[in-house]
Amino acid sequence: MASTTIPAGLVPQIWERRLWVEAAGKIFFNKFAGEEVPTGDTTSANSFANIVHINTDLTKEPGNTITFGLAYQLSGSGVSGTSTMEGNEEAISFYSQSVTLDRVRNAILWDEVLQGKKSPYNLRNAAKVLLSDWLANKIDQMTVDALVASPTKKLYGGDATSDAEIDSSDVFSTALIEAACRVAKTSTPRIRPIKVNGKDRYIILAHSYQIASLRSESAWLQAQREANIRGEDNPIFNDAAGVWGSAIIFEYDKIPLYTNWGAGGDIPGARALLLGAQAVLWGFGKKVYWKERVTDYDSIGVQVGSIIGVAKAKFNNKDYACIALDTYAAETYPSATS
Repeated sequence: MASTTIPAGLVPQIWERRLWVEAAGKIFFNKFAGEEVPTGDTTSANSFANIVHINTDLTKEPGNTITFGLAYQLSGSGVSGTSTMEGNEEAISFYSQSVTLDRVRNAILWDEVLQGKKSPYNLRNAAKVLLSDWLANKIDQMTVDALVASPTKKLYGGDATSDAEIDSSDVFSTALIEAACRVAKTSTPRIRPIKVNGKDRYIILAHSYQIASLRSESAWLQAQREANIRGEDNPIFNDAAGVWGSAIIFEYDKIPLYTNWGAGGDIPGARALLLGAQAVLWGFGKKVYWKERVTDYDSIGVQVGSIIGVAKAKFNNKDYACIALDTYAAETYPSATS
């Protein structure tokens, strides 16, 4: 019986595709992402309407910098009735931002003598699982690092007006969520919400300690019991902590903690994030690459990497669609603090 043999040169391509499919499913931000494509189809339109705007121009063209267009909402009143449209058109306003790409990579090494002889398929499958985990975590961490860095739009918990004023009463709350949404709607330019099941929504990512404070509010608990997100089948609602007003709130473990806030520089805190459309930009030169080599006679190495650039969107050097929400944040359960 004849058997099918895959040419050695095609093996990396096959495993690249398999690894990216697996990694993409593990990337937290992928549910909020839209990819810009040159054909201008629905996927391309969605890139301007999602939290993460993906551009893959350099997967086919040489270079290490990708330029993104940030779209503003139309502000004109239009025309009605029999009024003439010609001469009353409104131009689309774009602001461009460049993102520089770099290579990120990791590798595993398998020693056949010490760890037992395995088939190439089993080795590759193990590498796919482990390295897809790593790549997904890497992209998520790069995204959070970009979003929390040097915020130009910031609100604080309670009555604090700076990180130095934060104390144990300045916690994450429904009042802060409402204030953040108001600021988003009245900013210039306005932070555009994303559409979720036909409704305008902002996304808020908060640390577990901040969510614990939120869940101590009776108003929050009542709202989640009575409405919440029951029956919502949009993937964006997966793992959401709940909904308050026009915001969907997520508990996210990569939101950073701080230990040097407050008047004495010793108050713990966390920086939650409100995000609107085009808050963060991902540029790809190559989403994933896969390389194999045999080293030291008995060791097989598999390297995986991505050529990627991640940046927070900015307009006139100010954050375009991101608001930092700084609050007191600490573990309060007695035996969990030891």
